[in-house]
Amino acid sequence: MGGFGSAALEALSEEGLTHLRTKLIGLPDWYIEQGPQDLLRERYGLTADGIYNSVKALFGASVATDDAARLASLVGSLPHGDEQGS
Repeated sequence: MGGFGSAALEALSEEGLTHLRTKLIGLPDWYIEQGPQDLLRERYGLTADGIYNSVKALFGASVATDDAARLASLVGSLPHGDEQGS
């Protein structure tokens, strides 16, 4: 419904990069319950492990175990906001 993933796919398409394997991840386009961000991230697969598992499912066994630690450190360094959603 026009989120960041859609914009990223549109940019890739405009550059002619349509042969790439992609998967949109994020919150669903319907009302979701309110609660602590950590709980919601876990529920919708938006933790480091959840994102890693999505990538692994997309690319299969070609994702090395060491990559999980790198991904976790990268995602863990991103700002998480506060419990009020900022």
